Amino acid sequence: MEICRASIESCNQTACPVCSSVLLALAKGTGEVLESENFTITEYGIEIKAKKLGGVREWM
Repeated sequence: MEICRASIESCNQTACPVCSSVLLALAKGTGEVLESENFTITEYGIEIKAKKLGGVREWM
């Protein structure tokens, strides 16, 4: 959280280690390619809005 709070003003959804790890875990768990739409820091943590783009069959 401190890493994100320190750079939230300049965050343009570039892959930071924290958000990348979360998105990778979600992609591996769902078996789908994800596209990040929005990152926000709320009072309870980091909120990442992402949408599913499909699985291996759609992208191969």
